[in-house]
Amino acid sequence: MKVENRAPELNHTNIALPGHTAEGQENNARLHCTIDTTIDAILTIDARGMIQSINPATIQMFGYTSEDLVGHNVSILMPSPDKERHDEHLARYRKTGEASIIGVGREVCAQRKNGTIFQAALSISKTTVNDEPMYVGNIRDLTERTRFERRLKALHAVTRVLAKATSLQQATIQILRAICDALDWPFGALWQVDHHANLLRCVEVWTNSPGRLTKFVSQSREITFARGTGLPGGVWAIGQPAW
Repeated sequence: MKVENRAPELNHTNIALPGHTAEGQENNARLHCTIDTTIDAILTIDARGMIQSINPATIQMFGYTSEDLVGHNVSILMPSPDKERHDEHLARYRKTGEASIIGVGREVCAQRKNGTIFQAALSISKTTVNDEPMYVGNIRDLTERTRFERRLKALHAVTRVLAKATSLQQATIQILRAICDALDWPFGALWQVDHHANLLRCVEVWTNSPGRLTKFVSQSREITFARGTGLPGGVWAIGQPAW
């Protein structure tokens, strides 16, 4: 197995099959096509944790260029505190052979270049290149799956609240709390149309940090929005949720 760069602008894994036969070259081309077109990020890492190669999906998923990543520590794709602990974990694995993630798929937090943290499915396999250990990582973005699961959880929570409530007014604060808990939001507000003034007014709020958000809560209760203005007014105008 040999790892090399096929083109300066894009680094990816190149597996040279024994014999360099026509069949081997054809299989090699198919492998390149699979790696280059998969939606998962695929990268190779050496024993020091330095990125050796990446595929196009890695660039799209994390927002870095090839030059940003190749030759740099893979911890660049991790948020704290995982970023600071990575080298320690790798060193312990080299010393003891005890793997906490290699060969076992798991869900982790990953971080894009812009600082966004997202849930990802990570699997790492070990191989040997020129008698040196090499690791191949496969990363799948779970953002949409996580978002769907949280929305479904919120829907079920609201349904349970409504089933027990005798009126919407009675259920309002419980609905806000249920939605915020399900979506991991620190603040929620219910806006209602004032038909006489043709404005949106805040009629109820819920927060899990009342002391920290005191000013924001009071301002939310006082402010109004016209149709199409701000996030609440935008939702009112299009009649669809905005995330």
